[in-house]
Amino acid sequence: MKFYKSVNKTITLLVAIGIISFATSSNLFGTNFFGNKGNKSNIKILSYNIRIAHPPSKGWNEVDLPAIARVIKQANPDLVALQEVVVFTELKVKKITHSVKNETKKFYNTAFCR
Repeated sequence: MKFYKSVNKTITLLVAIGIISFATSSNLFGTNFFGNKGNKSNIKILSYNIRIAHPPSKGWNEVDLPAIARVIKQANPDLVALQEVVVFTELKVKKITHSVKNETKKFYNTAFCR
């Protein structure tokens, strides 16, 4: 069991490194991935501990997915990494993604792993 967890973490780390490497390459097949001008490419990453979707201002009895979406909208990241999502099912993660899409008008692909 521990072996599979370490393999899963290693694979997740390698995928994240690959995504970041891909997204930060300044010239991808003749086009700039993020449309930045010049030789520099920047990627904005948001790492966000969502406290199991319970906002600190409202306590542990309330879940506020739109608040998470507003934080993501305000930060305007290219890549979002959410922590403490593990208690949710994959369906709830899709609801979070849908809430973010409605708030930000941006689409994020999701990868759910434990």
